Order: sequence, then C-alpha cells, then structure tokens
Amino acid sequence: MYGKYLLGGTALVGVVAWGVWWAQTPHASGPGAQALQTQIQAALGPAGPAVVVTPAFDHYVLKIDLARVLPAKTDAAPAPFAMSAYELDLMPLGEGQWQVSSAPQDVTMQTNMVIPGQREGAVTDYVFKGVTFNGTYDETLRFMRGWQTAYASVNMRQVQTLVSPRGQTNKMEVTAVLSDYRAQTQVSEGANGLDLTGQARVGSLSESFAMPSRPFGEPVPVVLEMARMSGTTHIEGLRWNTLLPVLNKLQALYAEGKDLESEQQALAALMLPALPVLDQAATKADFSTLSLKVQDTSVKADAGTFEVEFSTAGEGLREAFEVTGVSVPAGVVPDWATALMPQTVRLDFGLEGFDLIGAAKLALEDLAAGGTGDVPNPQMGAAMLPDGTMTLRLNPSHVTGADYALNANVMAQVDVEKNAPQALEAVISLSGMDAILTALQQGPADVQQGAMGLMAMRGLAKGAPDGSLKWEIGLGPDGVPTVNGMSMGALGGMMP
Repeated sequence: MYGKYLLGGTALVGVVAWGVWWAQTPHASGPGAQALQTQIQAALGPAGPAVVVTPAFDHYVLKIDLARVLPAKTDAAPAPFAMSAYELDLMPLGEGQWQVSSAPQDVTMQTNMVIPGQREGAVTDYVFKGVTFNGTYDETLRFMRGWQTAYASVNMRQVQTLVSPRGQTNKMEVTAVLSDYRAQTQVSEGANGLDLTGQARVGSLSESFAMPSRPFGEPVPVVLEMARMSGTTHIEGLRWNTLLPVLNKLQALYAEGKDLESEQQALAALMLPALPVLDQAATKADFSTLSLKVQDTSVKADAGTFEVEFSTAGEGLREAFEVTGVSVPAGVVPDWATALMPQTVRLDFGLEGFDLIGAAKLALEDLAAGGTGDVPNPQMGAAMLPDGTMTLRLNPSHVTGADYALNANVMAQVDVEKNAPQALEAVISLSGMDAILTALQQGPADVQQGAMGLMAMRGLAKGAPDGSLKWEIGLGPDGVPTVNGMSMGALGGMMP
C-alpha cells in the first residue's frame, strides 16, 4: 500500500515538474516558424524560397531545397547545379544563439561545367552518406560559434568527353571515395575579424582516373590511395561582416541571371571594404600509407605531410611537402640507379615581398571608378612588389637515400626590375658522396659525365669531422656568387 502511495506521489511530482518546465521553456509555434522563415528568407535574398521552416515541439525544422530556386534542366542544357533537399533542426538557446543540428542524412549533388569548344561539358556527381551537423549560430556574429560535421563516406564521379578537331573522342573519367570524415571548427572574435581553428580526420581516400598517354591516345589508369589522414586549419582576421554584402550581391546576380561583367562596378565597390579578406591562414595535413599506381607500377610511402601558410600583412607564402619511407618495386629504375632512389624527401618553399592584395586593390579601385580594371604594368608592378624585390626561399629541406643525405637551406633576393640577384645565402651539405659517385660511374656515358661534374664540386667543398661535405654560397661585392669564399668569377677565369 505504501508503495502505491509512493509511486503515486512520484508520478504527481513528475507531472508538476514537467508542467513547470513547459511553462518556463520556449516552444516552437506556427507563428514563430513563419517569423523565422521570413527572417531567413530575407537574409538569403533571391535564394530565400529555398527554405521552409516548420515547428516541431521544442525546436524548428529548416528544410533547404535548392531545386526551388536553381535553374532546372532543359532539353537544350542540363542544370548547372543540383542538390537534394537537406533538413536541419534549429533550437533557440536564448541571447541570440541557436543550436543547429541534423540527424544522419544522405545528400546528392551534381555539377555541369561548360567546356569551351566542346559539345559536352564535365559532369560531376557526388553522393554524401550519413551527413551529420551540429553547431551553434550566433546572431551577433552572423556566423557559427563552432560546429562539427561528419560523413560516413563521399563518392565522387566526374565524366568528360573531349572531341578533337578531327572528330576523335576521348572519355575522361575520375572517381574518388572518401570514408569516415570527421571535423570540428571553433570561432572567436579577433582584432580584425573572425578567427577560425579547425581539425579534421579522414579514414581513407582512393582516387582513380585515366590519363591519356598522348593526345587522344590510349588512356593509362592511375590510382592514388591514402589512409589515416588528419589536419588542422587556422584562419585569422576573416572580414565576414564586409564579405556578406559581396556574397549577397553575387547571389542576387546568379538568381536574376545577370553576368558579372554588367555589374562589375557595383561589385568592385562592395569588395574594396572587404580587403584584405583575411590576415593569415595556415593548414597542415598528415597522411599515411600513400600509394600511387600507374598501370602495373606502384610507388609507396609510409607517411607524409603537406603544409601551406599565407599572410597578407607579411606578404608571404610558404608551402612544404614531406614523404617518408618511399619505395618502388624492382625493375622500375635501372640497377645502377637503385642506390640513388630517395627514401625521404622534404621540400619547403617560401616566397616573400609580393603584395597580391595591393595589386587587387588597385584593379578594384579602377573598376569601382568605372574603368576596366586594366592598370598599366608599371603601376601594377609597383603595387605587387612595393620594395621592388622578391625573396625566394628553400627553407631547411632534405633528400635522404639508403647511403646518402642531402640538406639545403637557401635564400635568394632578386631585383625584379633589373632581373638581377641582390642577396644570396645558401648552405648545402652532403654525406655519402662516394656512394653517389659509385652509382653514377656504373651508368651510361652521359650519366658518367655528370659524375665528373660532381667530383669538381667536391673540390670546392669544406670537409666536416663526420665526413660530410659543405658548400656555403653567397654573393660577392661585384654581384658574382661565391662558394666557400671563392668567387665563381675567378674560377671561370681558370677554365679553358
């Protein structure tokens, strides 16, 4: 009996608590859905009819169906872009923030790109399986505060038929399969805009295509495979608020069927305040188990890294690529060259002194004033290279084989107008010279001549206690390169 009273009392407390929660918690309603739909459609402009909002208890369901606004397929031409409908759940969190999420869904996309001079374009189909999204939208930022995305898999297939002037056809096909994609991004307010930091990982990637051996010749199959990829991306100073008017204008032009040229003056005026778009960006991706197969020949690597850094304030660009554990099957290279095959390669390039934003600003200012955007070369050159020089770098890089190791660090500053070097600093070191010479001397006659040149360079090197050789290269007062303090001009005078 007491158990019945206890259960009855518990149920009563539960009902009261539910009633209190219901009274204090905002709920989705028909008028609320209509108001939210009107707000979203106004923000999207001509693309607004693509969204429909409906209430669902404590949240709203946002359905995005681009077929409502995108050009449809006709007998004369395929639709330039098509995408299946996608649904998101929107839950108000208060203080202008919304939780945005979706249950796993499958999404299909197709693009049709016109190829100049060809009867048929390139058709690309995408199938995204198990797409999920979860994040927080902040009305004050007009951007997401953070989000997570995931795909079980992505399948891509691109088909393009090329026709030669003589009527020969060549069908190009590219397929790619990506599995187990996971990513997350965090957003904060920085000094000049939004700062974004993201991480992503992919279980595996496989891509295959047929590469013509010659124009309209028999295609050669190529397969690229990678596993266990991960990466990070960081963006600082994204000018989102000033980019929005540009994006809205482009969206309106597309919806109204207008070309960019007819509105280039208005677009240029909108784009100028958005420059430099962002302050800097950096991305790094790591992968393992890379395999590149061309017909029946495979080149493999155990791991690798790819890096890109870009800065508008520092006027710099850096790209680096590294692979380790490189191997090729027997018979791919001649026997004498086997010992020369690299096992680890790292190349790290840098470029400084250019100002693409300054050049873009000059062209946009001309367009905004009613011009054509064609700025005289001297003015464009001065804007792109404000100091008149460009600095090229090979940051610490290396190539390592079974019996040798080559390391290099190079900086070259060039006066672009005079097409002459202004500064040169390089340090190159090599261990395993004997192993390289032995391999080259077993090659054909032209390769053996290369060995003689390498022996001449050996005579200019400094020896290190570990047996390696070093070349320190600079630029003398007369503008002639020097190697370990010896002018190459003097060396040239001693040559017959």
